Amino acid sequence: RGVYNSHKLLRELVNRGSGHDAAYELVQATAFEAWNDGMEFLDVLKTNEEIARHLSANELEALFDDQDYLRHVDGIFARVFPDSTRHPVEGQRNSNT
Repeated sequence: RGVYNSHKLLRELVNRGSGHDAAYELVQATAFEAWNDGMEFLDVLKTNEEIARHLSANELEALFDDQDYLRHVDGIFARVFPDSTRHPVEGQRNSNT
């Protein structure tokens, strides 16, 4: 639950001065904690004192914003389906729903 964002967190910790190995161990430990306890990764990070030394709750939430992954979707669909005036997925929806 949210562990897929671990690479963004690792990169940000290193950018803020943490050594790569120390940051990796911290990210790995918190990711395992979230995974094993069935918790959201972001929630575990927000309660971790070591993480809090580097990133605020708002900064963590910004790192976990999924819009970063979706920002080019419209452009991709426009290139793949150049003659379509509608979004392909919307065109596939059943009109009875």
